[in-house]
Amino acid sequence: MDDDKHFEELKEKEIKRLTSPIIHQNGKDLDIEGNPVPQYRDGKYILEPNPTLLSTDEILKYAPFSDEASRVRLTRGEYGINDIWNVYQSEIFVLFVSGILILFFSAIISFLFFKTFNLTLILLILLIIIFLYIFFIHDYSDKNRKIEKNISNNDELLLLFESKEENAREIIEKRFPAPQLTNLKFNGVLNNCREVVESQIEILNTLTPTEKTKPEIESRKKLIKQVISKVDDLTNELILSEENDLNEVIGEMDDLINSIKEYN
Repeated sequence: MDDDKHFEELKEKEIKRLTSPIIHQNGKDLDIEGNPVPQYRDGKYILEPNPTLLSTDEILKYAPFSDEASRVRLTRGEYGINDIWNVYQSEIFVLFVSGILILFFSAIISFLFFKTFNLTLILLILLIIIFLYIFFIHDYSDKNRKIEKNISNNDELLLLFESKEENAREIIEKRFPAPQLTNLKFNGVLNNCREVVESQIEILNTLTPTEKTKPEIESRKKLIKQVISKVDDLTNELILSEENDLNEVIGEMDDLINSIKEYN
């Protein structure tokens, strides 16, 4: 089994785990693989995805309520308060507890030594500013993040078709310049091929890989590859049907070589 196929199988298994109902067994909440589900939040069981198997778009699609999805949204700058809390809840909790303790002891010290709570009030205002900064002011998006191209196997097929299509159109334009009817006919066929491939890619990107949909997905991919192969065949035939000018060039070179003595 090649690495790409093995990776696709692992990805399908992970998507199935994330999209399957939770199993309640012996008082425990388990996923379909028997792993404990540690989080239950906002009335939902939260399954954490494996980021090494899924793209960021797939994480948002199949595990939108996970902490990993919150990290993706933070990086993209598309986050809310819940995302900040999900990712940094431990740090925020420690800060909150520390702030309360500091306020408590500062109130005691201020009252015992200064008979005033001014210091405590200043610290309270500072703590409020810190929390406002954490939740509303600080920008968590990654400024240096390159725009990620989550190219799936389906999108790779589309890119392959587009490259073959471009080659074919260049040869057609060279052999049958517009506005020849042959040019219109050939480009019309390629237009139909593009529409079919794009519609099938859209369907494949919408389908969730399962045991039920897997045969249909493979069948559609196979048909797309056949269309790509036919476009490739068309390009090859057009190239091979061009006139062979090599003999003429060789003859011209022989004439030139023979005529060198005339310049002595």
